[in-house]
Amino acid sequence: RPSLPVQCQQSVHSGLITGKINLPGFLIRQPRPRRINGFKLGLRLGAVVRGDILPVREGVDEGLHRADTADIAAGLAGGSADAAAAMLGIRRLFGLDIPLEQLMQDGVFIGADVPYCILGGTALAEGIGEKLTPLPPIPPCYILVAKPEAAISTKYVYEHLDALGIPRHPDISGMEDAIRQNSLPEILERMENVLEAVTIPVCPVIASIKEQMRGSGALNCLMSGSGPTVFGIFTDQAAGQAAYRQMKESNLAKQVFLTTPICAFTNPFYRNPDTKVLS
Repeated sequence: RPSLPVQCQQSVHSGLITGKINLPGFLIRQPRPRRINGFKLGLRLGAVVRGDILPVREGVDEGLHRADTADIAAGLAGGSADAAAAMLGIRRLFGLDIPLEQLMQDGVFIGADVPYCILGGTALAEGIGEKLTPLPPIPPCYILVAKPEAAISTKYVYEHLDALGIPRHPDISGMEDAIRQNSLPEILERMENVLEAVTIPVCPVIASIKEQMRGSGALNCLMSGSGPTVFGIFTDQAAGQAAYRQMKESNLAKQVFLTTPICAFTNPFYRNPDTKVLS
């Protein structure tokens, strides 16, 4: 049966600014041909799409295959990225005339990060994450991603954040200005994640990973989302590669990736789903 690879990038979070990183790994195999009116898409991915939005073919759920990338409960919106990739892939596979805006509106009922994962690129997220303002791409850099063995419940982190209170707030407007000015130093200066105050005490290896990254030359590093994944920024590829090797050897992280940012504004797949950029 023919298959269709679909980009399934995951995201890193700094404050309420989100940006996609290139961790592809999703495949949709051609399903059986019998049509039905509505169906449940990728229950194993935690996604249910209303039949009136994607009236596709029986057996698609059996044809979904997720390649190994980052673990779930990693703070990278991995489940949302899977759901978004499935929705985009089905839309493309069957040539469905569904605007991306419609997919994004319905995606929020699957998960708060799904609309962003459909949009892609760099964006300011407001509300619960469904109100998105596209931003220019961040300057070129290399991103070291390290996910320790632990898994963190997002629900736990937010419940305890409410109890703890937020002592200080990230400079979101300053971060937005820095991105629009294409200033990596100012972006790095404003990187902050208030959820670290909850997650690091219950998962102290996060602090060890951050210390390791800084010692390896990261210009700045931060926990992504609710954790426990940490990402560090490098402008020199050789330094990033050396830091990757050192992180692997340290055994602090179960999964380690060295990757780069991508942007929907320069990726024709997101502008035209029929563009053959993944073959």
